[in-house]
Order: sequence, then structure tokens, then C-alpha cells
Amino acid sequence: MTQHLPAALHATDLRLSYPLEEGGRLTVLDIDSLTVARGEHIALLGPSGCGKTTLLHVLAGITRPNRGSIRWFDDTISDWKDSRVDRWRWQTVGLVFQQFHLFGGMSALDNVLLPASFGRVPDKSALREHALTLLEDVGVRASQSADSLSRGQMQRVAMARALLFRPAVLLADEPTASLDGAHAKTAMQLLCSLCRDHDTTLLLATHDTLLAGMMDRRLSLAGGSLS
Repeated sequence: MTQHLPAALHATDLRLSYPLEEGGRLTVLDIDSLTVARGEHIALLGPSGCGKTTLLHVLAGITRPNRGSIRWFDDTISDWKDSRVDRWRWQTVGLVFQQFHLFGGMSALDNVLLPASFGRVPDKSALREHALTLLEDVGVRASQSADSLSRGQMQRVAMARALLFRPAVLLADEPTASLDGAHAKTAMQLLCSLCRDHDTTLLLATHDTLLAGMMDRRLSLAGGSLS
């Protein structure tokens, strides 16, 4: 357990709602406080449609809340303009989605290195070596075409890509939703191991209580609120 460590995340007074056509507003998030320790692994539990994805997007600065403060480490990203948040996210956050977003016709290595094409990288050769190491860690050949990968292999490549820049934070949205039980457990064990090795803070959205049990702490989201 890592709760005794300094905070990686401190979010307060998060509110997000949308207007309804028939009048009134739909409350999506209503969270007084959320604190996550550095290196801690958190499971966000709740059924589909409860707002888990929205919460991850808000914490990553992809979606702006109506109000609230979001501080990651020493940076209060909720005070920043979108362009600065985008740069911070590229440098600090790894994202793993339900869909793997791999590009067919490209090798596993090229898919892992793809985020490097969106910004300036000072040492591309070192980054390439790191990508090769990550693919070795997840057990996928670097030269293998994305078109020939199984779904389990695709997920492992997506995990490697999310860790390319050694992010301080990894946000994973139902990352095993398209895998069967055995493959899902293996993928989660691998993801947790990689995050431990890189001292990465992990927030995982899932509806699977067995997978959530692999985390340090579990939070439930219902009606926009955490418990």
C-alpha cells in the first residue's frame, strides 16, 4: 500500500453537468475531494455509463469540468490554458483505452513509437531502445505487423506505447474489456508490474471487481460521486 506517500493527485470540488433538452441539467460528476498517493494503484469501479471515462478525461485535462481544482504533483492543471495542458499531458500522462488504436500496416515498434511523432524528442535513439525494451517486456516482437497481432498482443502493444515516455501517471479506461477472463487477468498483472517497475501512478476504470482487487485501493462511482 502507498497511501503514506506524498500526493500525486489532489482534486477538489469537481463538478460537471450538461443541459438537458427538456430543461434542467444532467450531473455527471459531483466530487468533493479525490487524493491519490504517488505510485498508488487505484481502481475506479462502476457500471457502464456511470461516468468513469468522463472522470479520467477530466483528470487528464481532456475535458474541462464546470468548476473544480485538479493538481497533479506541483501543477494545478485546471488553471492552465488548453495548449499548456496538452503539452503537460504529452509529457506526463500515459493513456490506455478500451480500443487499442493501433495502425495496421505498421509494425509493433512503429505503433509504440507513434506518440513521438507529435512532439520534439531530444534523443530518438534512446527512445527507440526504450520502446524495444518495453516490447520485450510485454512479449511482442518489434517487427511484427499490427495486422497479425492477436487481441491480447494488441493490448500489450498499447500498454507499451502508453509507457513510452516513462509517464508519472497512467490512466487506463476499461483496458481489458475486449479480452476474455484469462487474458484480462494476465494483461492486468503485466500492466501493474510495468507500473511498479516505473513507479507510475495508475488509475484504472473497470467494472470487473476481480481486476479491481489487484489494485491498492478501490473507489466506486455512482451518481457522479465517489465512495
